[in-house]
Amino acid sequence: MNDPLAFISSVTWTFASTMPWAPHEYIVRHRVDRQGFDELALHIRLHGRLGRWGSKLHWYWTLDDWKYWSMGWPLHETIIINRARVSADDTRYLIDGNLIAADREILDTWCDFTECPACLSREGITAEWEALDLLGYESRLVGLVCPACGHRML
Repeated sequence: MNDPLAFISSVTWTFASTMPWAPHEYIVRHRVDRQGFDELALHIRLHGRLGRWGSKLHWYWTLDDWKYWSMGWPLHETIIINRARVSADDTRYLIDGNLIAADREILDTWCDFTECPACLSREGITAEWEALDLLGYESRLVGLVCPACGHRML
């Protein structure tokens, strides 16, 4: 894989003017070098952290004071990579804290159609949970595993 930093600095990022309440910039696959785009999208998925923004889950990768995430799944359908400045009250990373039932439902649904960033298998991802209370209302995500190749994502 080429250096993602070189690709990031070689492209022109466009401000997302339609979302002023969530300031960020983006690049579009067909407007930049496609190999560099695909390598950056894969790098984000291999080295990022799973986080939630609203009801959406994304892999977020942080470099310096920027966080990067891609839009579209599976990888060959990814057409946009976004970036935004990191702030203290930013994206809630699911691995950092306890999950309420709604978080778990969103993640379990996401796992059903997610491809493995290592082998690109579309068999889905298996979420591993640890119960934090006797009734199972609160749980902690302890791992994401590809059943096809065994790649651990957390």
